[in-house]
Amino acid sequence: MFNKWAKYIFLFFLFTIIIMASVGCRRGLDTEKSLTYNLGADPKIIDPALSMGEKGANVIAANFEGLMKLDKNSKAIPGIALSYTKDSDVKYTFKLRDAKWSDGKPVTAYDFEYAWKRVLNPDTQSKCAYELYCIKNAEGYNNKTCDASSVGVLAIDEKTLEVVLECPTAYFLEALSSPIYMPVREDIINEHNGNWAKNSLTYIGNGPFKMVLWRANDSIEFVKNENYYDKDNVRLNKLVFKMVEDPEIYFAKWEEGDLDIIESPPASEIPKLKGENSLAKSPYLGVYFYTFNNNKKPLDDKRVRKALNYAIDRTAIINSVLKNESSPAIAFIPTGIPDANINADFRESGGSFFKPEGQLDEARKLLSEAGYPNGEGFPAVTLIYNNSGIHKDIAQAIQLMWQRNLNINISLKAVDLAGLQNIKDKGDYDIIRQGWIGDYIDPMTFFDYIKSGELKYNNNLLNELIDDAKVELDPIKRMAILHSAEKALMDDMLVMPIFSYTNTMVIKPEVKEVFKSPLGVVYFNNAYIADNK
Repeated sequence: MFNKWAKYIFLFFLFTIIIMASVGCRRGLDTEKSLTYNLGADPKIIDPALSMGEKGANVIAANFEGLMKLDKNSKAIPGIALSYTKDSDVKYTFKLRDAKWSDGKPVTAYDFEYAWKRVLNPDTQSKCAYELYCIKNAEGYNNKTCDASSVGVLAIDEKTLEVVLECPTAYFLEALSSPIYMPVREDIINEHNGNWAKNSLTYIGNGPFKMVLWRANDSIEFVKNENYYDKDNVRLNKLVFKMVEDPEIYFAKWEEGDLDIIESPPASEIPKLKGENSLAKSPYLGVYFYTFNNNKKPLDDKRVRKALNYAIDRTAIINSVLKNESSPAIAFIPTGIPDANINADFRESGGSFFKPEGQLDEARKLLSEAGYPNGEGFPAVTLIYNNSGIHKDIAQAIQLMWQRNLNINISLKAVDLAGLQNIKDKGDYDIIRQGWIGDYIDPMTFFDYIKSGELKYNNNLLNELIDDAKVELDPIKRMAILHSAEKALMDDMLVMPIFSYTNTMVIKPEVKEVFKSPLGVVYFNNAYIADNK
């Protein structure tokens, strides 16, 4: 009798072990509700006022939420704002919902007023302060010509925020979802002397997740924010961002199951992923380009800049180097932005400024006219790029095209991402690798970037056209001005667009409802792990 029951007990425990092992084979995803995404490079700066680039934006989007957020069609919908009214062409009143910070304190309109004025405060030295210049007197405060009290943002009470703009701004509501518009806590920033965004314990947010751990150059871990107003619809309990920069390594980790989502897989793997229908593609409002320093010879000559631009074959770079779904850049502003007629695209209406395959005869002619026939006497020039991902392969391909097509030798120099940004800031380069992702879906997001000073470039005609477009109320006339502005930019050829980005993600089949907007930000609010039993 004893042996009989012992046998049953043994079988029961054996069955239990088998069940537990089978759950473990699914990496515990169904029970832990955990997702691991490869962020790539360490974002370094994740303060909403100071962060630049999509790496930091992805961290901020997980940890914070603005007055508005984007739906799956990239349209603005209420976030922390319960509702809003448009009181005039330039005045908005937002009513805040009952929302809390991750430490349980209420989110108030004063948090938004403080955050926006902090961005504009010249002492903050935010490189993205220009994104708020649509607000009345924002530019003046940032440039020290007026004080903070004159800026058109005012908390009427804890739940009411009033915003007055400089002029009607079609993209204003969409812009409110950008990292730069996120609320922050004045008490925490003051207490921690500006270091609050360097420590997971003080990185207090109001978004769907809260940071619990940040290992530099390794990983960032989040857990579900139990104080988030919409927590019941957040289905992940844990979110991990890994920082693996080498495409070959992170692809191997994806295949091994250590990563659930990666972006920009190795070019050699793309044909196979396409064949397996494993490559997820979506629009991406961004451009990959090189910038010329027009204060250094021979790049101070527009003919040289144009010759270098016309001498490259963008289609070959995509087909032979990238091997992905990117498009050859035929102008600075990519496709994906409606023109005045919403059924038309700004890029299609504006046409192309050069041929994707290059214009070699014109390139050689311009270089000769500039005093360097067949490349003779061309001085030393260096192209600087960051040493992660595929940037080296692109630089080497373009270097070879310049050598073959123009008979000139351009040196290459690789630096890390932080070094690249430092060189950009100082303007200490001949040619440098750049990229820009829009902050909202309107051509002005690209012109704001140009005018911000990030490229160390000034063109009076271009600046005047941008200013004219900002105050033009007629949408048809406004778009016509912006087309003229792009013509002025491309005629000067300070920037050399190479290709327009396309989102390419490789996602485990059990991962659902991850959304990456055309602005480059990945949202995990609605993500979940499907039970594949």
